[in-house]
Amino acid sequence: MKRVLTIPAMLVLLLAASLFVQAQQQEKPKREPGAAAETGKHHVLAATRETTQWGWLDPNEKPKLTVDSGDTVSIETLMHSLDQIQPGTPMEEIVRLRLANPGGGPHSVTGPIYVNGAEPGDTMEIRIKKIVPKGDGFNFHLPGTKFPTVGLLASEFPDGFVRFYKLDLVKRQTEFKPGIVLDLKPFPGILVVGVDPNEPKEKAGPPIHDAKGRTSTLRPW
Repeated sequence: MKRVLTIPAMLVLLLAASLFVQAQQQEKPKREPGAAAETGKHHVLAATRETTQWGWLDPNEKPKLTVDSGDTVSIETLMHSLDQIQPGTPMEEIVRLRLANPGGGPHSVTGPIYVNGAEPGDTMEIRIKKIVPKGDGFNFHLPGTKFPTVGLLASEFPDGFVRFYKLDLVKRQTEFKPGIVLDLKPFPGILVVGVDPNEPKEKAGPPIHDAKGRTSTLRPW
């Protein structure tokens, strides 16, 4: 019989782990008017090199936090490549970081989080209550000449391209280029439930020859 496990989750993205922890110690998540009171505990999972996976989701990775159904979690995240891509990082360095993590993607994924009582086949309900963006953002395309199969526009950017943005968190806007202003709508880029590492290979889909996992959704990120 499948069960539903409810984990109200708060994804919080701040500038530094120290600021994140201090802020959470001073201010607990606010409850919306008329909403039911929280019954579980509130946890904080800061993003560090020890709590973050770079470019893959390994089902054998040990949990960085253990919670109960009904708990609330504030989760910090890092920028790409374990926070090594920051405003002004040149394309040459972005390429070097990608090559330094062979087989993996650029994303820094915080976790995993273990839910007490959860079993394979259960349905997980996760409620995102709030997202606090960082003050900077960027997008880039790796050089098509070096990475012809990465991205959809490799032929359009043979030398690669990167653009950095300052985010106005009050107006929830950013200037894409002079005269073009975009509204910001934060969302969790990667939010997944881990696969069972002991799942029979016959149920795991097409074979993936990868030491980090055989399921295609695990890498690269």
